[in-house]
Amino acid sequence: MEPYFNRETIFENLVQEENLESSWLDRSLGIQKSRIYTTAELGREYFKSLPKEKANKVFKVPRLLYILYGAFVLFLIGLMLMALFRWDAGKEFNVGIALIPGGFILIVMIVLKDFNDENQNFSIILSHNSMTIRNIQYNWDEILDTFIIVRRTGRATSYFLIVALNAGTTDRWDVTNLLAFTTYKKLATYIEHYKKIA
Repeated sequence: MEPYFNRETIFENLVQEENLESSWLDRSLGIQKSRIYTTAELGREYFKSLPKEKANKVFKVPRLLYILYGAFVLFLIGLMLMALFRWDAGKEFNVGIALIPGGFILIVMIVLKDFNDENQNFSIILSHNSMTIRNIQYNWDEILDTFIIVRRTGRATSYFLIVALNAGTTDRWDVTNLLAFTTYKKLATYIEHYKKIA
């Protein structure tokens, strides 16, 4: 008899969870904005081009992202200061011009706060023996399957890595920031690569 906890059951549960995350209107119209993939189906397309790997592969939020955001904040501060210092006592001061860069700075600072959130800013280490996410080690023989959810909300896209364990539990990881300069297909391909050589 097939066990209750299998790949099909996990997939159905993930579909139900994603339906609950969608808006009432989308649920009523039957619109599914999330796509759920197994890492195996995503990895097939890219497997041939995968280079020979070392003992491990690390995925993490790139520092370049912080540098770019920092540079953007400094640029906006410069614009705001220029708007303030160009104000002439004899001319009417347009507060809106100075506030626009300030508004952008506020938005960027909110985004940077998300990047400092340890729930979204962590590394994934793949090796011959295991996958380690935020210091939690999953041995390959403990993993039943892995999935990636691509969730679109408006213009934003979020990515989640699902680790389904033989023990009957699933762990969900928000990997949106981690995939800032790479693709979810590449992550899936490497996961499948290390699964196969374990």
